[in-house]
Amino acid sequence: MQQLERRLGLLDTTMIVVGVVLGSGIFLLPNLIARSLESGAAIMAVWVAAGVLSWFGAVAYAELGAMMPMTAGQYVYIRDGYGDLAAFLCGWVFMLVVIPGGIAFLATGFSIYAGQFADIGPVGRKLLSVGLVVAISAVNYIGVRESAWTQRVFTLAKIAGI
Repeated sequence: MQQLERRLGLLDTTMIVVGVVLGSGIFLLPNLIARSLESGAAIMAVWVAAGVLSWFGAVAYAELGAMMPMTAGQYVYIRDGYGDLAAFLCGWVFMLVVIPGGIAFLATGFSIYAGQFADIGPVGRKLLSVGLVVAISAVNYIGVRESAWTQRVFTLAKIAGI
C-alpha cells in the first residue's frame, strides 16, 4: 500500500511540475508574440532566449533550495538577501497581484477558448471565468486528493492539446 501511495505521490508531483512548466499560457501568448515578430527565425530566437532564461531561473532556484532548505521558499530567499521589509512586501505583492492576476489570466483564456466551441458572448465569458475560479477554489478547499486528481486531468488535457 505504501508503494502505491509513493507512486501516486510521484505522479502527482510530476503532474504539478509538468503543469507549471507547460502552463496554460502556452496556448495564449505565442500567438501574440508571433504577431509582433517578422520571421520564423525571430520567433524561434525568442523561444530559445526565453528557454535559456527560464533554465537560469530554474537552476538559481534549485541552488537556493539546496542552500536554504526551509519552507516559504522565495520569502526566505528575499529575506536573507534583502531584509525583512523586502520579503514582506514581496509576499504581499504575490498575494494581492501576481497570483490573482495569473489566475484571472488563465480563467479568461479558458473562457476565450470555450467561446470557440459555444456562442457564449462577452457576459457569458466573464461568468464562465468567475465560475471556473470558484470551482477550482472549491476543489482545493475540499481536499488535497481532489486537487491532485484535478491537476492530473488538466495537465493531461494540456499535453493532449499540444
